[in-house]
Formats: sequence, structure tokens, C-alpha cells
Amino acid sequence: MAIQPLRLDPITVLGKQLVIELFDCVDQRFDDIQWIEESMLEAARQANATIITSAFHKFSPIGISGVVVIAESHLAIHTWPEYGYAAVDVFTCGDLLDGAQAVRVLSERLGSRRHLISSMDRGLGGHRLGLLSRSLAGNGPVDEDSPTLRWALGQGTGGA
Repeated sequence: MAIQPLRLDPITVLGKQLVIELFDCVDQRFDDIQWIEESMLEAARQANATIITSAFHKFSPIGISGVVVIAESHLAIHTWPEYGYAAVDVFTCGDLLDGAQAVRVLSERLGSRRHLISSMDRGLGGHRLGLLSRSLAGNGPVDEDSPTLRWALGQGTGGA
């Protein structure tokens, strides 16, 4: 029996993806796999995500990659301690998860001093309308007053 896909309305958005680049991360535990995994799990918990599982890998000599699979989609991270840089992906489906809170937690825990946040509506309808993505850079921590984060989420004019 073949699966019959549902037809997407032109304004359908199936999910929101936040692509976060955290620069100048200064926490000394930046290459500690247990600490990175706990930071990602805490970000998922603070975002009200339903955690399914997690998997993390430590590279030699340095660097960590990992994912937290959540019922609402996933959170992923790749670290380059030698550059004080982390690439983070927060993908959410539905309206219950607070992706912005996950970004705040990770920015704070990793000690990021500079960031770039891109927001992308996922789903074929959004892509047809040219709503693919928006990005903005900022300095300082990503917190609840971060104009960069508000802008990426479509909640303000932003600026850094």
C-alpha cells in the first residue's frame, strides 16, 4: 500500500529551524563530552521538549558532535574548541517548544561572546513563498532581551 502524501497549502509551515553560530566561547569545559551533552539536554528541558534519546561523540584530539532527539524534532551541536566555536541546530515542529530558550541556555553555558542566528521556516509551502531564511549577527550573550533572537524569530526588528 503506497503512502499518499498530504497536499501542503502554500502558506503551510511544518517547523522552524534555528541555525546558531556561537563564537568566542570561553567556558573551560567546552571540550568535555559529558558537560556538552548535559548542556544540550538542559537546553531541551528548558525549551519544554520531550527528550527521546541523545548521542554524542568526542573526536581526537578535540571536538564534539552530538544530537538530542526530541519528539518535536532535534537539537544538534558540533564544537571546534580550538576556535571557541560551536555550530548549533534547533529544529522544532509545532508550537509547544520554545526554541529561543534552548538558544539562550546554550549561549550562556558555552560562554559565547558573539553569535549569528538564522531562522528558517521548514515545509514546502514556506519555501514556495520565499520564506526560506533570515539571519542576523550580534554581540554579547543571547538572552531574553536579545534583539538578534527576537528578530530571527520574527518578533522584532532586531539589530546587534
